[in-house]
Amino acid sequence: MSEWHDLYVKNASVYQPVLEAGLPSAPSEAKGLAKIFEVNGLRSNGEVRPRILDVSCGIGRHSIHLARLGYEVVGFDFSPHFLRTARRLAKAEGLGKGSVRFIEGDTKEIRRILEERGEVGFDAIICMDTSIVRKTIQEEIGILQSLHRLARKGALLVIETANRDNFLKHQPYLRLPIVQSFPKARLQRHLRASYDSKRGLIVGDWRFYRELPNKDLKHLLSVDIESNIHSRKDLREALEGTGWKYVRSYGSVQRLDRLTSDSYHIVMVARKAS
Repeated sequence: MSEWHDLYVKNASVYQPVLEAGLPSAPSEAKGLAKIFEVNGLRSNGEVRPRILDVSCGIGRHSIHLARLGYEVVGFDFSPHFLRTARRLAKAEGLGKGSVRFIEGDTKEIRRILEERGEVGFDAIICMDTSIVRKTIQEEIGILQSLHRLARKGALLVIETANRDNFLKHQPYLRLPIVQSFPKARLQRHLRASYDSKRGLIVGDWRFYRELPNKDLKHLLSVDIESNIHSRKDLREALEGTGWKYVRSYGSVQRLDRLTSDSYHIVMVARKAS
C-alpha cells in the first residue's frame, strides 16, 4: 500500500515518535504475550528458547522485550529507519543476534525472504498494532498463508487488531479531528476516520504537524488512509480459512480480559492445525 510506504519508509522519521510513545507499555505487553504462550504450552527456560517471529515489528518494542524474557526473536519490517532504531535499542539492552535479529522486507515477500535465510519453523508468530490489516481481505489472506508456511506444526499465532464493533460504537466522535501530542518530538497527529459500509473499509486521514516555539503548527505530512477492519467473526473466518485453528480471544494483551464491544483491540490466538 503506497500510503504506508510513504509514511513508514519515505517519512519514517516523522512517524517514529508515535512508535516511541509505545515503548513504556512494551514490557507489560510482552509479559502478556509470554502468558499467552505459556498457557498454550510454549515456555521459555534456560535450556529451551522458543523462536518467535514479530511481523511488522517497527522499532522492535515487542521483539526486544520478548528476547529479554528468554525467547529467540526475529523482527521483520519494511522500514530501514525503524529497523536501525530497533537494532540500536537491542544493542542498548545488551541483546545479541542470538537473542533478537531484524530483517528488512515487504510482508508480501515475507515467506521467500525468510526461507532464503533459513528462518523457518517458528514456534509462535505475532502481528501486533493492527499490523495484519490491509485494504483487502485477499491481501491479508495471502499474508496469513505465508505465515502458516513459516510456522512449525502446532505453532501459535497472535494477532492484535482494531475492533470493528468498538469503532462503530464510537464512530460519531471519530469524524471529528482527534489530536494526539508527542511532546518530546514537538509533534502532533490529527486523525479523522469513518466507516465505509459499502466497501467495509475505514476511510480517514492523518495529518502531522510540528509544534513551533510560538505555538503555531507547521504542516509536515498528510496521509489518506483506507484499510480493512475486523470483527471477531470475520477475523476468525480468515484464520480458519488459511489453516489456523481458533483458540480464543482477548480484549487486551496487557490485561488478557474478555473481548467485548468496549474493547479497543481484538487479540486473537490461533494454532497451526496442520
